[in-house]
Amino acid sequence: MQTNGGNPGDFTVTDVRGSTFTVSAQSDGVSGDYYISLTTADLSAAIWPLTVTYTNNNGEISDLSGAQVLSTSGVSISNASASFDVSEAAYTQLFSTTSQVNDPRGIAFNPSGSKMFIAGTHGTSRVVEYSLSLNFDVSTASYVNYIDVSSGGMGINEGIAFNDDGTKLFVLESDYDERVKVYSLGTGFDVSTASHVRNFRVTSQESAPTGIALNPSGSKMFVVGTNDDAVVEYSLSTDFDVSTASYVREFSVAGQETSPTGVVF
Repeated sequence: MQTNGGNPGDFTVTDVRGSTFTVSAQSDGVSGDYYISLTTADLSAAIWPLTVTYTNNNGEISDLSGAQVLSTSGVSISNASASFDVSEAAYTQLFSTTSQVNDPRGIAFNPSGSKMFIAGTHGTSRVVEYSLSLNFDVSTASYVNYIDVSSGGMGINEGIAFNDDGTKLFVLESDYDERVKVYSLGTGFDVSTASHVRNFRVTSQESAPTGIALNPSGSKMFVVGTNDDAVVEYSLSTDFDVSTASYVREFSVAGQETSPTGVVF
């Protein structure tokens, strides 16, 4: 990435959770324009995508071919080579949930990363809500509340998923009743406002379910388990309404994983 029209001074790079990284502009030595060199050291703690801003409002940002990207500050860039590439993964830190959940089984975040939810057991099956002061940074997590999801069954809480606005919570249960339990939330992503709505059994397709996911529109639901070592796909004729779910197919992962416990899209 380069800038045209004079030295804009130092650039500020902001990642998705709001952390900032400042790097200096450098002359390209040919046209008098300036460019940013982002090194691994600069961004070792950054979470992509990034937003690049600078102080000179008379300049512009362009790509390396010279095509203008934005006439003023605030262009978003992504790390295409590393995004969703597990080979690029590196351990950062851990956050203990022992005080609230001593047998965690599932995890979910709200879209902004300001809230984290852990599914598991602590005497009873529960879903625990945490607030993150820095988005997607678990070192800033603090306990908020939890909902007991053990009523109406004796199973183990294995996994959780939300709809797009957090007004529906899907809890996957196994060991006693292999089912998806749906809760309605009066306030999105606030488990203290949750109330049970209905159940959907998955026993016919997977007798040991361990993970659940839905596509963004809610027209498809996926359940993974350790009995068939497969991802089971369901179609929902009404988005996010499991009462309209019907079995479609399954995909075996046994050749790669014989005890799958989670799935995400």
